[in-house]
Amino acid sequence: MKARFRFVELWMCAFLAFSLVTDFQSSAQESLPAKGKAGGDMKLLESREPVSVRASVATSYSFGGQAHFKGASGGDSDASALFFKVEDAARISDKWSATFGLESKNFFLRQVPGTPVPSKINTLGFGAGVEYRQSREWVFLASAGPALGKYDDVSTTDISVVGYFAGVWNPNPSVTAFFGLAVSTDGRVPVFPVVGVDWRINQSYELNATFPKLWMIYHQNQKLSFHSGVEFVLADFRTGKLSGTQIGLAKYNDALGSYQEVRLGCGVEYRIDHRWSFLADAGYSISRQIDFQRIHEHVRFYPAPYVSCGIRAAF
Repeated sequence: MKARFRFVELWMCAFLAFSLVTDFQSSAQESLPAKGKAGGDMKLLESREPVSVRASVATSYSFGGQAHFKGASGGDSDASALFFKVEDAARISDKWSATFGLESKNFFLRQVPGTPVPSKINTLGFGAGVEYRQSREWVFLASAGPALGKYDDVSTTDISVVGYFAGVWNPNPSVTAFFGLAVSTDGRVPVFPVVGVDWRINQSYELNATFPKLWMIYHQNQKLSFHSGVEFVLADFRTGKLSGTQIGLAKYNDALGSYQEVRLGCGVEYRIDHRWSFLADAGYSISRQIDFQRIHEHVRFYPAPYVSCGIRAAF
């Protein structure tokens, strides 16, 4: 059992690093010329106006799973989540652009007596950087900024630094690959290499191996697609200054924690037009835990179903 969870934690570390570079892949792909895209999207893309701002709002619910803490089983704990993300890019020259991003992850959990499960987790991150387009095939990006692990009673210890340096390679109209290094001062692994690929196999099928969703996608047409695969939900946070004292465990006061969830599911995306799309999926949360990495403690939850939906927009 312990070996299985250690394996999950290793993958969590890898994909937590991926979360630092999710914005650059979408940024690079959006700014590619129409001939750099594949299959049935050609006509739709050729009619696009330039995209500067991208925003998304998503919500999800993971049903209650029994909590396990220090070898003992407790009550069930569910989790509601609300995510918000906005990105902007300002062109400086033909090759250079300035990039900006803001992302918030919020979780609302059912507390379990005798365990350090928080009632809420709130995080907010900001990043600023540059994009250099060397050619149609190559784009290089770098970004860094502060991240808050909570909203209440914030001090300097609650602020971490996250960033990345990465390259995006578009060798042909069907493949986009990226690689680089991600940095998170509060992460389990502060510096971590990252790689990923998006492969449009043909007009109907696409393999998207980019965090946080590793999906196989079936494109029914230009507007409707179906997907299945794995989704990783991660957030580094800080507990309240008296969170541990309130449950008789003082070492959890102002503790650094990591919410980690692995979901296996399937869903649908409907593109209303080239600016707006709606997504929904459902499945099973096969691994969910809260890891207090610096004090070597964790709370794990039994697997349970989940549902989620969201809206994406580009302007």
